[in-house]
Amino acid sequence: MSSWSKAKSRPDAAAAQAAGHEPKPMLDVIRAKCLDCQAGSPGAVRKCVTQDCALWPYRMASNPFRTRAVPAAQRAALSARLKGQKT
Repeated sequence: MSSWSKAKSRPDAAAAQAAGHEPKPMLDVIRAKCLDCQAGSPGAVRKCVTQDCALWPYRMASNPFRTRAVPAAQRAALSARLKGQKT
């Protein structure tokens, strides 16, 4: 009998590895599924118009809802560089 029984709601790490799965970052897993859906074409994933898919915002292996806090000193340096000034 499989280590993933009907009584469990999800497999544990041992059962997943026994089935041939390796641990991966979730965004990589989502990207792989999008590539699978689009027959392995990265261009088709980029141009995907299926916005009602739950994975659509994450298809480029990034989280668009995650914001990054930039320290004030770094922000000033980036601003100066964009304006063409030396820091």
